[in-house]
Amino acid sequence: MAGESVITIDTRELDELIRKFPKAASIIDELMESTMTESVAFLESAMVKKADAKGVVGATGQYVQSIAGAIHGTPAHDLRGTVGPGVPHGIYVEKGRRPGKWPPSGPIGLWVSRKAPGMVAELGLPAATFLVQRAIGRRGTIKRFGYKGADVVKETYDEGHGKVLNMWRGLPAKAATRIAGMLR
Repeated sequence: MAGESVITIDTRELDELIRKFPKAASIIDELMESTMTESVAFLESAMVKKADAKGVVGATGQYVQSIAGAIHGTPAHDLRGTVGPGVPHGIYVEKGRRPGKWPPSGPIGLWVSRKAPGMVAELGLPAATFLVQRAIGRRGTIKRFGYKGADVVKETYDEGHGKVLNMWRGLPAKAATRIAGMLR
């Protein structure tokens, strides 16, 4: 993914509940999985809205379409959720591109055909693509037009991590309520 921000959840209270009530492990696992699903879905939706609001659609629309969340691991073994753009050029949309290596011709050609039809009509697609590739390779996108990157991932994290933490803060109380119901 283009960028990754990490939200760390302290599960010591949940671990303590499992230690005191081993039969409640399945309840806590279920609650952790559902809370992770809710957290990932919230951040994914917020990231898409942020990208749309900032106009980070691009010529292909692939960046926004590729924003997705995934859950890895299990509650007992490194449960993690990730959210971000899945396209290879996502890092350049996020942070811009420094001068140096030329970008690939395929995505640049598509971008040129959609954003510079006059240039394509005058020079042809291969020549227009070559010129844009060379310009990006020489100057990058950071200096050019003052592009500093979209920072969609970072801004979504900054605005959403508090809400995600709140989703998780309520988990020990939910677990205790469910465990109490189980003991009746």
